[in-house]
This record gives sequence, structure tokens and C-alpha cells, in this order.
Amino acid sequence: MSECFDDRKCSALADEVRAARATHADIVLLMGPGALLPQFRPLADVSFYWDATREALGACHCSSAGATAPAAAPAASDQAEWYRRSLYVDWPMHERHKRSVLSGIGGVDYYVDSTRAEPRIVSRAALDRLLAAVARQPFRCKPYFQPGVWGGQRLKEAAGLPDSVANSAWDFEIVAPENSILLGVEGESDYIDIPFHVIMWAQAGAILGRQAERDFGDFFPVRINYLDTMGGSDLSTQVHPQDLYIREHFGETIGQHESYYVVETTPGAKVHLGLKNGVTLEAFAAAIHAAETDAIPFDRGDFVNSWDARSGDYFMIPAGTVHCSGKGNLVLEISSTPYWYTFKLYDYLRPDLNGRPRPINSAHGLAVLDCSRNETWVRAHLLAEPVQVRSESGGDEYFVGTNYLVFYAVSRLHVRSEIADDTRGSVHLLILARGEQVWVISEKTGQRIRVDYLEAFVVPAAVGAYRLVNETGGEVQVLKVYLKR
Repeated sequence: MSECFDDRKCSALADEVRAARATHADIVLLMGPGALLPQFRPLADVSFYWDATREALGACHCSSAGATAPAAAPAASDQAEWYRRSLYVDWPMHERHKRSVLSGIGGVDYYVDSTRAEPRIVSRAALDRLLAAVARQPFRCKPYFQPGVWGGQRLKEAAGLPDSVANSAWDFEIVAPENSILLGVEGESDYIDIPFHVIMWAQAGAILGRQAERDFGDFFPVRINYLDTMGGSDLSTQVHPQDLYIREHFGETIGQHESYYVVETTPGAKVHLGLKNGVTLEAFAAAIHAAETDAIPFDRGDFVNSWDARSGDYFMIPAGTVHCSGKGNLVLEISSTPYWYTFKLYDYLRPDLNGRPRPINSAHGLAVLDCSRNETWVRAHLLAEPVQVRSESGGDEYFVGTNYLVFYAVSRLHVRSEIADDTRGSVHLLILARGEQVWVISEKTGQRIRVDYLEAFVVPAAVGAYRLVNETGGEVQVLKVYLKR
């Protein structure tokens, strides 16, 4: 972040601070985004980092009263443009700076959670202990809901969201850049709300495991979120970038590979996936451009396959494959972590929630579209058929699916009473996809964590052996997402 500041002005300010300390007995307070830049840090007797979660920052952008502009943004800039600028530029820049001041020798003395009206403060030493503890036990992220033009009502109902929320298009369950975690403060009945990435910076090895840390560093590589179109409408017809394209054009490390696990559905619901056999890039591109430039609608069904969506179905969507979830689905999206690179090819000429045209990304989208992903290829490679891999008195495990193009895989545990598992040194993500609740019990500590329907949990690599215990009297189904080796 230093490149955003004028070195001469910073030097002059540092001189002012030294002069004030030399001539006054009062406290000298230096505050602002650059207060802990390298030229100021040696001047501090006590240092604080005031943090806020992405959810809190996003709420500021969505609030007309509390909208916050990115640094040096024109006052008349559009709030949506502010949000995009913050998402791609300001927040990543601030997070790199935050990492530098929270890490290693010379880090801040106190961490301040400013997401609530009354900020919470913990010492650096206490924060380190909290992060080490959470990385060695199963934990749940604080879910983060967002409305969207296609959003449904099922998650709004399940989560008890207020009537003022229009719909529940997205529920971010485990999305490292977006989610936060509530950590109890030592010796108090209080908590701090801390971004997931702060925990990853400090405890990547304990959470991911040694091999995954070598592969991904402190980047949490998998995301878990819901897409709700029950009572909503179809997502845009879209495609995502592959590894090489996203590196060259956007600086991300891995492509945006996705998959849909259908949790709930309504009669007639569909998932749209892959081009129809015989469709050419030229014909599809012509229809896309006519809609984008001249507002001429077209029938998506002329170009894209539609597949019946049933509860328990798993659709794999490697980057480059055209797709979308249709209306009437509650879909669990199990994907690589990059998530803001959705290249919309067609959005049915509909406006956004504010009545403005939704942007179409045809140039990027057509550049990454893989036309070999047609009906024949999709049927052979992307439609999963679960296979039983173990059976015990307390439950069974089914391998649900993976693809040679992605680095994660999905299994499903059918728990009648109790079934054991082990991270074997690599992180597990658990989601209760059917049933009222299940308990996750660490064999090392005996700690019991309750998982309710639709909730997702992280089981860090350091947990090792654990059990899933079902006390409901009926069978429950738990999805297990893990990294392939």
C-alpha cells in the first residue's frame, strides 16, 4: 500500500510526530489507513489495527447513509462502481497491508474488531492463542447472505432473514475472502468477529495440512456457498475462466471451477449445462452479440442443454463450460475459491435490482468458452453417479464425484447412528445436506460441535480422527469435500 502515499509528505508527517513527542507530554495519536506504514511503525509505543469484515464493509456500500468511497474516488461515483473498485483493488490492497502489520516480529500490539457499534479489542498475544485454538478444532464460519435479481426465498425462510431482505440469492458458507468467524474471547462471555483470511495467514498449515499448504500457501482453495432460485428465476447463462486465462488476465492463481449439488428442488427444475451437440461458436456468438447490442432475445434452449435436477444430483462444471442453475433449485455450490469471474453470456435482457441493465461479459466469456463441452462430453464426464465405497453398521459412504480437471472431490456419508472418519492430514469440509442435525466429535479432544441442516463446517487437517454422531433416530446425509492428492 506504500505506493499510494507520497513519500515526502509521509516523511514530513513523521517529523511532526517526532517533534510533538519531544515537546508535549500529551499522547500523540496517529490514525488512518497508512498509520502503520513502515516509516511510522517505529514511532509507535503502542499500535492498534482496526479491522472490519467484508460483510460489514459490503453493508456500508449498500447503505445510502453509510456508503464509504474507495480511496481517491470521485464523490459522485456510482455506489456499484465503488463496490467493484473496492472488491478488486482497495480491499485486496488493504488486506495485503493488514497481513504485513499482523504478521511476524514488529506486528501490532492490539487487534480491534470494529464490526459492531462497540468495538472489541484483544492483545496480539491473545489473538495468536485464539487463532491457534480454532485451527485445531472443527469450526463454522458466520454465514453471509446477499440478494440478487434471480434470488429465491428458501434460504431467507431457513435462516429467518427479515422481511426487508428482498431474497436470498447467495449464502456464503465457507468463502475465505468473504466470511468471518466468531471467536470467544479468553475469560469473557464475549467474542470477536474476525475475517477468515486472518486465521489462514496465521494457521494455514494446521487448517489445510502440509501438502495443501505447499500447493496453495495460505490461500484457502475451496469455497462452499448456496444458490437459491426457489421462488426466484434462472441464473444468467454464464461461463468461468480456466487457470491460464485467469492468471494472465486477472492475476488469480487458480481457475474458477465449480459444481452444483442439488439439495432441494421443485418439480420440473433444471440445471443447464454444456452446449448442445452441433452448436457452433459462430452461431452462439451471433445470438449473444445480437442480445447484447440490439436487445434481441433468443431461446437459450437452442444452444444449451437442460438436465433434470433432483435432490442429491451432482453436476460438475469445470472452467470453460457454459452453465446455469434454473429456477426452483436450492443448489450447494462446491467450487474453487475464485468467485467474482462470472462471464455472463446471456441474461434474458433483465435489469438488476436497481432497474439498470446487467452487464454482459461476452468478450471474456467467448474467449474461455470450450465448445467441446457438448451434450456427449457432459454426459460422459460431468454427470455424477454415486458409488458406495464403505458400509458399516452405523452408516455408509458414497463417492459422489470429481473430474480430472479439478483438485477437489466430494463424498456423501449416510449416517444412521455413528460413523468415523479422519482428515489424514488434509482439510475436510462438511455440509449437512439432509436431516435435522448431526454432531461432529473430535477424537483428540472430545469436543462436540452440532451441525444443523444446511450448515457447513471446516474440519482442519490438525483435527485428525473424528466421528459423526446422529441422535435424531433417522438417517442424515453429510457431504464431505476434500482435496485430492
